[in-house]
Amino acid sequence: MKRTNRCLLSVYLLLFSFPIFALGYNVNFEFDAGFSECLLSQQIQESRNFWQDFGHFGDYINAGGVISADIVISQNLSFELGIQFKNTQLNYSVKDGNLIANGNVKINYPVIQLPLMVKYSFILKKTTSVISSLDLAGGVNISYIIGKQYYIDSVTTYMGNFISPVFNVGASVKAVFSHKIGPGKAFAGLRADMNFIPQNYTISSRKMNIGNILSFSPVLGYTFIIKEDKGLSKITEKNKRIKDISVE
Repeated sequence: MKRTNRCLLSVYLLLFSFPIFALGYNVNFEFDAGFSECLLSQQIQESRNFWQDFGHFGDYINAGGVISADIVISQNLSFELGIQFKNTQLNYSVKDGNLIANGNVKINYPVIQLPLMVKYSFILKKTTSVISSLDLAGGVNISYIIGKQYYIDSVTTYMGNFISPVFNVGASVKAVFSHKIGPGKAFAGLRADMNFIPQNYTISSRKMNIGNILSFSPVLGYTFIIKEDKGLSKITEKNKRIKDISVE
């Protein structure tokens, strides 16, 4: 586990620090707000969501932000490396009654993630530069619980470091529509993250297997184009002139 984390972190830092093969660089600012579900746990009877109790919407929402950089290889292909901060909230009920928990359970904790994704852009409209595109990205992420966790059920309230493991490795996928506005591009879409290593905790000798955590959320953001290779613009402009001549 630790060796895998070190390897992923090394690749992440290498790509981020030495993008000598890049044709361009972008910086992305992203906000997401969604929900998390507990998967593959035999002890959980029901993973609750805000639709079951809309009046307590704030008890279910996971809000976070991402700052990331695109290392552009071509107009269609790039690497996305970032750092994400988010607050994770889990809501569920258990099968074994008060042997594990009293009533419905809520757990709240802060997480930092380091996603490393490959992004492919389907260009929908372009002139001398890309105007709009559909961007699909997927890859791995390293996550770490950076603060104390908060637990509450019908009887017990507890704050401490009880979730294990605090380090995890998972997968991230994202699909967004981007459109050029001002000096960069605005984008909106959907994001999903899932950790590979099941999580568990022990509180007052009660052992609980949470399982794998799946988070999904809409995303909104803006991309600042820091550097764009002039060769790409020249190629695009040349193709545009050829197209215009063909039409005439």
